[in-house]
Amino acid sequence: MIQVGIDFGMENIKVSTCTDGRTIRPVNLDSRQGAAATSRNVVFYQKEDDGEIHSYFFGSREVERSVLLPDYIQHIKQELQKETWEKTVCNGEKTLTAEDVTTDILSQVYKLITINRTGEEVQAVMTVPVNFSEYQKKKLLTSAEHAGFHIVDVLTEPMASLFSLDIMDDITDCEEEKNVVVFDFGGSTLDICLVTISQHGDKTRIENIASTGMQFGGVDISKGIIEQIVKPHFQKEIKEEIEASEKDIRSIDAKLYEEMEKVKMELYNSDAEEDDTTELYFSGEKLEFSRQVFNDFLIQNGIDRKIRQLFELLFDSIDDIEIDEVDEVFMIGGTSQITFFQELICDIFDNDDIINTDILGDETNLYNSVANGAANFMTCLENFDIIRKTSMSIGIDRGNGYEICLNKNVTYAEKGGAKAISTEFLEKHQWKLRLYQSVSDALAYGKKYPLDHPDICFAGIIGLNSELYKKDRDIYIEVSRTPQSTIIDTFQLTDKKDRQYIEKIDLMRR
Repeated sequence: MIQVGIDFGMENIKVSTCTDGRTIRPVNLDSRQGAAATSRNVVFYQKEDDGEIHSYFFGSREVERSVLLPDYIQHIKQELQKETWEKTVCNGEKTLTAEDVTTDILSQVYKLITINRTGEEVQAVMTVPVNFSEYQKKKLLTSAEHAGFHIVDVLTEPMASLFSLDIMDDITDCEEEKNVVVFDFGGSTLDICLVTISQHGDKTRIENIASTGMQFGGVDISKGIIEQIVKPHFQKEIKEEIEASEKDIRSIDAKLYEEMEKVKMELYNSDAEEDDTTELYFSGEKLEFSRQVFNDFLIQNGIDRKIRQLFELLFDSIDDIEIDEVDEVFMIGGTSQITFFQELICDIFDNDDIINTDILGDETNLYNSVANGAANFMTCLENFDIIRKTSMSIGIDRGNGYEICLNKNVTYAEKGGAKAISTEFLEKHQWKLRLYQSVSDALAYGKKYPLDHPDICFAGIIGLNSELYKKDRDIYIEVSRTPQSTIIDTFQLTDKKDRQYIEKIDLMRR
């Protein structure tokens, strides 16, 4: 059996394996000799001489050459949220869904993992952002299983990081109860998770008190700076290059994005100094960058204010812990390297020593702690007592808005329910319930909200068995989650009049 942890990021993908209970190794997904284990989460499609359409991905020369071609696909993770997303490749010969693309990428991962271990079962722990909806989660898990993986659990990314060896050693060494914030800032999302760590006999208890996050990451920073600073500066050169080479703006955007990523790496690598500068080159011209340029962009776009609001909402949603009772902050994810955010965290907590600098200063923890922790999770379970909380509220469309069935930040074993719904309503909607979710702490249980609310996202459709329901009855809808795993989330429907159970629907396996 092979144990793996998969961090399927929007910008990068990281995979680690765990052997003999203590040895964690990143899987080299990049086909270039000597490349790092972290690899770009990209794929492109090409029709070969055999008439078949093949997919190529990661750091292969094929992908490097294809970055400007129309059949090149990146950032597929964000497309998993959409109810419908399709892309036609190879001159219209093949149409792909987001699940198809994700399956193709994970199939290549599976081949690399099993290349010398054919026939062994690959047990995987997948990681997802805290604001990943059930709809996204289901698509990702289905794709992973189609690729050949046996999914044994799903962890939020900040929770997974706690089981990477260095962080796990840190939290198991504490003798007294400790409140820790995991600040996971990646390519597409910011996840914030508050946990309490305590010792109970020979076990360490990790209780997920509350989580929040937003759809914003390093990719958005790069694209925002390109649109607001780089393109206006190179306006003349961009126009000339398009006219001279007949390139479209998409190819220009891709080129500028690659250059911007290089700028970020040069300014924020472990050897860089505060006053260092670097240049972004385009068409023979250059634009100088410093950390101050990034700071000004982040402030002008209100990113610091949004992060402060996330922390305010996080601590407003709980009663037991105040912000000044947090003992330590673990900063992980590549975007956490930007010193602006480190300074912001110290200011929010009014504590210059709140950040665990050992974790932040180790690039293995910074970039690979999520995949490493996921790979190690199954091995160390017997030594931990884990209490999970829902990271999003979940509810239904009652025809006139979103109504919460289960609040966020409740223990997985708890249950919640919506007001009774009539069989007449169900029949009118073809015996289908549309599910929605929200990561917002501001939405209240028992109230209705418009479906186009910016904090509400589509979570899937439940198809009911109409033959099981009596006419002219009201039906209770109850949602519950098992304490062991985020994989199994169920809706149970009960007749209000005689309290008879009608049917139970497994959201993740339906």
